[in-house]
Amino acid sequence: MKRIGLIPLGMAAAFLAALPVRAQQVPKAATNQPNKLITGKLVYVGPMPHGLGAWLVQDLKDWGKYTPTQEQEGADLVLESHWPRRRLEFVMRQGIPVPRREKRRKRKKEPIIATITVSDWVTGARLWRADLLDEKPKHRAREVSPGAETKIRMRGMSSSQLAETIVRRLHAYVTQLERQGGTGSPLLRRP
Repeated sequence: MKRIGLIPLGMAAAFLAALPVRAQQVPKAATNQPNKLITGKLVYVGPMPHGLGAWLVQDLKDWGKYTPTQEQEGADLVLESHWPRRRLEFVMRQGIPVPRREKRRKRKKEPIIATITVSDWVTGARLWRADLLDEKPKHRAREVSPGAETKIRMRGMSSSQLAETIVRRLHAYVTQLERQGGTGSPLLRRP
C-alpha cells in the first residue's frame, strides 16, 4: 500500500519539477515573428494636447504606411502620449494664495516634457518611444541614427513641426527594421 501511494506522488513531483524548464523554453516561431511596426496597418492615435494628435493623423496619412483609425479596439498599433502633470504649490501673500515660482536649479537630468509611444494593441508591448525634451533643436548637429528610443528637442516648435519630426523619426526606424529583415523583439512592456 505504501508503494502505490508513493508512485503517484513521485510522478506529480517530477511533473512539477519539469514545469519551470518548459516555461523557459521559447517556441522558435515566437522569436522569428516580424515586428508589429512592419506588419501593422491600422494605428490609433490617442488624444493629445495642443492639436498634436490631429497633426500626427495627417502626417501618418501622408506617409501612407499606416491608416489612422478612430477606434482603439481592433487597431494593430496604438500611438499615445504621456504628459506628466506638475504639482502646483501655493504661497500665501497678504492673505491671498499665489502660485509658487519654480526655483531655478542646475539641471542634472534631461528635462523630459512628454513621452510619445507606439505599442502593440494586442500584447501591450512598447515598440517605439520618443522623449520630448524642453531644449532648442541643434541645427548643426548630425542626424540621430534611428532606434527604438529617440529624443526630440522641441522648444520653439509648433504642433505641426513636432508632429512632422515624430513621424519622420518613426519612418526612419521602420525603414531600418525593414532593411534588417523585420524581426525583432519588443522594446519594453507597458508599466
